[in-house]
Amino acid sequence: MERERFEAQGFVVLICCDSNFFELAQVFERNLLRVQGSYPVVGDLGLTEAQRAAFRSELIDLRCDGSFREMCEAGYILATHKPAAIREVIRRFGLPCLALDADMLLTARLHPAECGGADIAVTPRMRRRAKRFEDHRNGFLNAGFFYAAATPEADAFLVDWQRRCEAGDKSDQLILSEMTQDWKGDP
Repeated sequence: MERERFEAQGFVVLICCDSNFFELAQVFERNLLRVQGSYPVVGDLGLTEAQRAAFRSELIDLRCDGSFREMCEAGYILATHKPAAIREVIRRFGLPCLALDADMLLTARLHPAECGGADIAVTPRMRRRAKRFEDHRNGFLNAGFFYAAATPEADAFLVDWQRRCEAGDKSDQLILSEMTQDWKGDP
């Protein structure tokens, strides 16, 4: 049933969480159903059995040794699971993936056309005050909203992002910012 809903909306929404984010993920699940008309796919980074059973969403097992909670030298969490999770969703469903942080709430329905036919789309980080790029120790992009099309170009980008994340010395967000810092945006 969800596959048909995913196909109708044109993409799959992915959130990832462990037992610490369970309550937020449940709120997100209800919010997405209300606004978008479908459940997200939940990347399980370490939910309990009872928490897994409480979800209506399809779960993808991403459980690991907890290393995604480690901190890099700059003091940011090494959340490096996202590129692999996005690739798995695209592989399973053959549809684009919109990966969102579990602490987000949607206020309006999302449409794939809003990404303008891009292979990837990501949002900038909110700036609390004017900073130069060099001052953004965790990058200038927010990996909490990341869209990837089901294209070879997006997959190549995700493979490179995943490879760089596996080095384990920088956050996924900082790596994403470094990978795209020379991009010019829309032609």
